[in-house]
Amino acid sequence: MSAMPKRIRLAPFDVAVVEDPITLPAEHRGEWDGQRLRINVCVTLDPGRKRVTLVHELIHALLEAQGHPLVRGGTATEEEVCDVLAPALVTLVRANPDLVEYLTTRD
Repeated sequence: MSAMPKRIRLAPFDVAVVEDPITLPAEHRGEWDGQRLRINVCVTLDPGRKRVTLVHELIHALLEAQGHPLVRGGTATEEEVCDVLAPALVTLVRANPDLVEYLTTRD
């Protein structure tokens, strides 16, 4: 079984990945903190749910890193969101082989 990566390269930043129940609000499965460049995933989730939560928080991070208007409360079409995410996802995958291994490992 592959372990959740502790760092993910989200060009041009390195994002820390933690499982810290103290700083994560009880009602959250995960949280992206753009100020601290950190993703916190709930430690008590089952392995499959942790993977989905990590990807969910990575999408928040990617949108913020790309300066997408959704982050600022704007509106965007589905096509605009895809235009922003597609190159960011390719870069994310290429820069993070450990992340790809973690996400594709079956428990």
